[in-house]
Amino acid sequence: MNEQLRQIRELIRELDVTPYLLTYDDAADILGIKAQTLRGWVCHGKISYVKIGSSVRFKREQLDDFIEQSTQGVRS
Repeated sequence: MNEQLRQIRELIRELDVTPYLLTYDDAADILGIKAQTLRGWVCHGKISYVKIGSSVRFKREQLDDFIEQSTQGVRS
């Protein structure tokens, strides 16, 4: 099952037409939060980002990793 899931995720990445570097607004939409919240996370070092000059951008892979790391399991 894990191998199938990995293959599906790889296919989705190959078919993804999202720009390589995302703006605050684009990244916030993907995460389902407000851009201002994302700006706070950047200031506090909660999420990885790319800095080009004075611009902050996000890689889709970084967002996927953040989501994966933030996923909580069910407690029994």
